[in-house]
Amino acid sequence: MTTLLAHMRVRPGREEDWEALMRFMTLETFRKEGGVIRYEFWRGEAERTYYGLLAFKDKQAYYEHQVSETFRQADFSLLLEELRVEYVGPVE
Repeated sequence: MTTLLAHMRVRPGREEDWEALMRFMTLETFRKEGGVIRYEFWRGEAERTYYGLLAFKDKQAYYEHQVSETFRQADFSLLLEELRVEYVGPVE
């Protein structure tokens, strides 16, 4: 399994646009991609901060998501001020 935690700060005034895009991305990702396990987004406590937890069955499924039509059509640069992604794994 490949799991990522995304830390995001949205550009000022773009919160509603960001949330609409994340709703669309979530619906389309689950509708079109068989290798997705989790695709969840939350608002953070700090202003304009969001988090995403994304899990795919393996790296190939993650790579397929990255080149999917849905992902390529989204222009994240218009909405995001900052993005940091880290790979995470379970504690056994």
